[in-house]
Amino acid sequence: MAAVERPGGLTALAVINVVLCCIFALASLATLVALLVIHPVAVGSAAEHPSDTVVTPGADEAPGSGLTAPDAGAAPGDAHAQSPHPHHFRHHGPVSRAELGLGFVDSVLCAVLLAISAVGYLRMQRIAGRYVGSLYGVVALLFFAVEHHISHQPLGVTGLIALIYPVLTLIYVNTTFRNDLVL
Repeated sequence: MAAVERPGGLTALAVINVVLCCIFALASLATLVALLVIHPVAVGSAAEHPSDTVVTPGADEAPGSGLTAPDAGAAPGDAHAQSPHPHHFRHHGPVSRAELGLGFVDSVLCAVLLAISAVGYLRMQRIAGRYVGSLYGVVALLFFAVEHHISHQPLGVTGLIALIYPVLTLIYVNTTFRNDLVL
């Protein structure tokens, strides 16, 4: 029986999956630490900061910690003063526990799906490679859309980069490597 040769592009997808799996695993550990170590505290009035806001202990003394509204002290014509939401740029404000929890679930699920599909790519399996790879692409795109909607951030370069690999995965496993992932 002749050995079937695996395409180089499929091997490259498997290597990229392993690298991204490690990155997602580290992100999930960091998010888990943030969920367990950072304690929710009520800061200011309920209208400015919701009660499920996460703030690091002692961060209220640190300048630029995001405990004040981004438009505090801004000129009337300033872009921050005209933003419709006090935390329009979320990296300047506190992050809610719901956002951290969603990020944790996203990181863990994507890491598991990437690991399974990497093995499927190397073994050229239909279920572990093609179907789980496609599932990763769909899940990553759904989580991206939900997280983008929750964070109220404009779509930037990093957002576009986060969209590229799931879309390419969906394209490659369902078109280019469709006939290779058959075992």
